[in-house]
Amino acid sequence: MDNRTKYEHPDFFLFLNLYFFFRDCETRAINIDNLTYSFNAINYLQKLGHKYIACITGPETILSCQYRLQGYTQAIQRAGNKVQQEYIINSDFSYQGGAESIKKLFALTKPPSAIFCHNDIMAIGAIWQAKRMGLTLPRDLSIIGFGNLNFAQYCEPALTRIEQPRFEIGRQAMLLLLAKIEGHGIDKNAKLLDCHLIIRDSVCPPKN
Repeated sequence: MDNRTKYEHPDFFLFLNLYFFFRDCETRAINIDNLTYSFNAINYLQKLGHKYIACITGPETILSCQYRLQGYTQAIQRAGNKVQQEYIINSDFSYQGGAESIKKLFALTKPPSAIFCHNDIMAIGAIWQAKRMGLTLPRDLSIIGFGNLNFAQYCEPALTRIEQPRFEIGRQAMLLLLAKIEGHGIDKNAKLLDCHLIIRDSVCPPKN
């Protein structure tokens, strides 16, 4: 067990340098294609037969959440359906936020058959609350998350999610930092990395 404080740990200064480096960049140099992969997640649910798909968003001020919501709305509209605002719940990336969002969605006259969550933590909170309300997942409700929590595969049911390439994000960030230290020019254009839709047990075709 490492008894050093976080300020004594050598990795702390690495992360501190990365923080100030990206804070000073004019644009986000490393990112993922939040819009496209959110669109793909909704499209996957639609191909399974889901028509009533809700979205539990993260904070509205976060750019990645804006893109994920845009991907959701574009997929709904591309399928020829109208975006129903009552199916969009603004939340806060927390377990509690996911749980409270489920209560709101299932208080609607027509609850959704599937939910797209902007991160894995809210998705796990949503699963927990849905089971407390007596729902059988995924038969009564399909849920997709977004993120890279390893333990998401061990919840019940195992979470289907868009998986972010966290190792590659870190590797690319380090390469940019080293280039900055060595005095090389930095491309200010955002570099979008690929994600993967990991299919697990939390999604199935709607029962009706």
